[in-house]
Amino acid sequence: MRLQSQRICKFLVILPLYLVTEVKAYWFPRCEDKVLSILNGTYVENGINNVTIRALGYLYEGPIKGLKTSCPRSDILTLTMEGCKVLCGNTIKVAQPSDAMSLAATWVFPLAIIFNLPYESYHGGTKVFRTLRAVLNWLGSPQTALAATLWNFRQIRRCHRRSKVNPRLNDAMYVLSCLNQFDLSGNELFFKVLVYGLFRPTAFVHLLLQQQLGAATGGAYPIDMVLTEELLATVAYQLRMLRRRSVIPTLGSLGVFLVAFVFSVVLTFGDLGHDISILYMAIGLFVMWLPMLVTFSIVDRNPISSERSAYSRKLLSRWMYNVNAVRVWGMRQEMQPSNDQSSANGQNSQGNTTAAAVDPAISRFPIGSFVGQGRVVHYCGVVHAVLESTKVDTRKQFRNEAIWYDRCGTDVVRVLAGPKPGAWWAYAWTSFSLVWAEIMMAVMLAMMTPTVGPGCWSGSCFLYGAASSMTFFFHLFCKEMDRFFKVVSFTLNSLAFTWLLATIIMQLSGVFNNCYCFSSPFAQPYFGGYMDFGDLVSYRRDFNVVGYWTAAAAVGGLIPVVTFVIAVFWWLKCSHLWNANESMAVDSPMSTLYRRRVETITQAMNDGQPEHNEGDGGGAAEPDRATRDEFFRVHANMDWLQG
Repeated sequence: MRLQSQRICKFLVILPLYLVTEVKAYWFPRCEDKVLSILNGTYVENGINNVTIRALGYLYEGPIKGLKTSCPRSDILTLTMEGCKVLCGNTIKVAQPSDAMSLAATWVFPLAIIFNLPYESYHGGTKVFRTLRAVLNWLGSPQTALAATLWNFRQIRRCHRRSKVNPRLNDAMYVLSCLNQFDLSGNELFFKVLVYGLFRPTAFVHLLLQQQLGAATGGAYPIDMVLTEELLATVAYQLRMLRRRSVIPTLGSLGVFLVAFVFSVVLTFGDLGHDISILYMAIGLFVMWLPMLVTFSIVDRNPISSERSAYSRKLLSRWMYNVNAVRVWGMRQEMQPSNDQSSANGQNSQGNTTAAAVDPAISRFPIGSFVGQGRVVHYCGVVHAVLESTKVDTRKQFRNEAIWYDRCGTDVVRVLAGPKPGAWWAYAWTSFSLVWAEIMMAVMLAMMTPTVGPGCWSGSCFLYGAASSMTFFFHLFCKEMDRFFKVVSFTLNSLAFTWLLATIIMQLSGVFNNCYCFSSPFAQPYFGGYMDFGDLVSYRRDFNVVGYWTAAAAVGGLIPVVTFVIAVFWWLKCSHLWNANESMAVDSPMSTLYRRRVETITQAMNDGQPEHNEGDGGGAAEPDRATRDEFFRVHANMDWLQG
């Protein structure tokens, strides 16, 4: 399916290159020869001779911007826009088929890197719309998509740093980074359970270390810590198995794009003498933000893949449901109920979480749609909220009491409801600047190449930048867009994406090669107002263009290379979060405790039960039925993790 889409895209791009060759065009070198013949007095056309050509205002004799002082003005032949229309014909100088196909081979095919973006799965009808929405957000507003991707990967880096300081949090930080890429609009209970499921196991690991060192004596492992540790370790393992692979080959494919840009620079600065070669670098600069977006979307998809997000959502919902069951059971143990009735009432007060058939996991703890990698205009700040609400050493913060986990969950909700953090603004404006830097390099290249001044090519690039920035500014001032703004942003992104395609096609086919665009009339009388017959050789010799071309090539090429290196470096540093061996045991963190599971369960189930007299046999008390049923319900609901 992806290969078929790629072929269709290439066909749609190349088709206009064949169609426009049928348009009648006046070859401009012939026009130059005719004008020189008129000025020499050897040719007259429709009453236009070497005298009337000046009287009618067809010959431009004003100043020329960017001309070197060493070059005499009289050596440059220029016409006004009206003179161009009359003498050269008011038609389009269509790109020659060889030039058009050369441009297509240089840039259209490397642009196939857009197929490396993390698209939705092709299964299911709704995936078509979600894929279209993602494409429009990536290519219709790259500033917004890059900001979301950079911000999300920054949070992955925070998870990496937290797990490096506290290695016991490695699984918790990985699961948290996965959850961050979903739309989480849950209530306060959702985040209380989330905090409990992430950080309760760390207390268990600490207790295990204490007992191994002999610091604790005679106590059994608390069963809620044991279960949450097993749940967390297993769900983390399953998510690691579901993540997107083949990152290194995908990153390597970006080298094709960078090599194409190197070729365009060589063609521009080489002594080829064809004005078409300047388009190689101009088009490359115009879309040079694309490899940055693809690079960060590739490394950002490491924790979790959009193609398998549906199963991951179900996995996370069931994990939350089981964590909540353990949490409720653990709170009952802390409350030390006096009889079975109070235990039942305590469970009912939590919203009847034990009735799995009536209150299934997905409806109880729904995980929203996948919004990661900049596919949707959405603020993902769960990682920031959780890490801001917790300390590095969680044992001191939670004090081994369930109420402190609930308080932390309340703090998470408060942070999420607050304003966006300063770091988000920094990454947003950084993304905005990176995209605009590439666009402005293309604008500068087009403006400073004669005819100097704003023209069709530079104006088209600037219009795309302006149109693609509208959604970015909407997102600056709102975390969540309502339906109206979603429709508006979708429309604006569609227009920007359409204009992007139209601009590239018009440039490839030579639609901009006409008298109006050649004369750059947008800033008269300060810039433009004329057209010349020069080529790249004469431009380098007679105009101050080499400095602008060099600056555009250096800045435009350096930005994606630097961001590529940074992205790979971040990816390597954070890879320990999602690395997993497919042959390792799913319950590896619990393997050392398996032989003591029966003793642990018995002791935990007897906690809080009335003491028996010596006449009762002196053995362990038989747990009441409510406690036994509750424990085995929790344990049975873990079976979905074992397959």
